[in-house]
Amino acid sequence: MYSAALEAGLGDNTHVHCTCDMAQWQVLQFEEQFSEQPEHTLCADFYHAIEYVAAAAKALLPEADKVPAWIAIQARRLKQSDRQSILADLRRHVCEDGPCPRNDQGECTVAAAIRYLTRNGKHMDYQRFIADGLPIGSGEVEGRIRHIVRRRLDVPGDWREPNLALLTALLAHDPPLRGGTTSGSGRTSATRSGSNDVSSVRASTASVPRASCAS
Repeated sequence: MYSAALEAGLGDNTHVHCTCDMAQWQVLQFEEQFSEQPEHTLCADFYHAIEYVAAAAKALLPEADKVPAWIAIQARRLKQSDRQSILADLRRHVCEDGPCPRNDQGECTVAAAIRYLTRNGKHMDYQRFIADGLPIGSGEVEGRIRHIVRRRLDVPGDWREPNLALLTALLAHDPPLRGGTTSGSGRTSATRSGSNDVSSVRASTASVPRASCAS
C-alpha cells in the first residue's frame, strides 16, 4: 500500500485516511504502512457498522414495522458520534439461550453489535470525519473497482490474465491515459488490438508517473 501511495503522490504533509471493515489484518496492515505518517486516520466503515446494528434490531424489536425507524435513529446517532446512546439501547437486551437471533458464528446479534462498537469506537468519530470532508464508507472505492477495473477486464475475449497487472496500472493512472500516444514525459498508453497485445507498454509500466490509490 505504501508504495502505491508514493506512486499517487504521498508526501510528508499528506493526510492518509483509510476506511475499512476493521478486520484485524486490515488494521494491522494500515498501521504498519502509515503509522509514521504525521496525519493518518482510520475509519470503521459506516455501513458495515450499521449492518451490525440492524442485525441486532431483530432481537430488540419483535415488531418488524418498528425496525426501520429504530435503525434510522441509530444511524443518525452514529453520524453524530453518539455511540454511547446506541450502546445503552443495545445493553437493555438480556441475552438468553435459544430466543436470541444469532449470526453465522452462533453469537447473539446484540452481543456482536456491542462488541463491534466497543472494540472500534476510537475509529468511529463520524461527526469529525464528515466535518473534515473525509469518507466514512468504502463504497466509493469498491464501486470504482467494480465499474472501472472489472468492466474493463472482465470481458470474454478481451484482456488476458497475464496482462492484468499492466492494464490495472494503466487504468489507475491519473489522469487517465488515452490510446496509442507517448508524451515527452514518458507516459505511455496502449490501444487494444485484436491479438490483445500489450507489448508496447510492457517496458514502460515501471515508470508510470502517478497512479491513483485509495486505502
